[in-house]
Amino acid sequence: MVDLLIFTDNDKTHARVIDFKTGKRYGNEVKHAQQTQLYQLAAFMRYPSLQNVTTELWYLDQKHGPAKNDFTRAQGERFRASWDRRMNEMCNDTEFKARPHEKSCMFCAYGLEEHSNKWVNKSGDCKLSLDKRDR
Repeated sequence: MVDLLIFTDNDKTHARVIDFKTGKRYGNEVKHAQQTQLYQLAAFMRYPSLQNVTTELWYLDQKHGPAKNDFTRAQGERFRASWDRRMNEMCNDTEFKARPHEKSCMFCAYGLEEHSNKWVNKSGDCKLSLDKRDR
């Protein structure tokens, strides 16, 4: 989620899009790069006068400075087709298969075997019966 958008000139042709991050920077580079792509694209779509956007990820719990990326409108538009495709897939999806993983399932009462740190199966289908879930 974007935390702050600042226009840096009176003509509103340049903006800084800032996202304050509380998690770690390293190991999340791909996910965070995708977020900045979406942020800049949304800014260009929302504000037609924008010609340049700087995205900034501020990692609050860490000592290094923000990760910055600069986009021109032409550069930003290159991401539009891929994001349109992704959004259409999400909005039109009728199956919401689970993607179990040891870390994401560890807090789910439905996805774990009782008294165990092992997840039920790795297929994406939860095999627990409904009456077992309702306990």
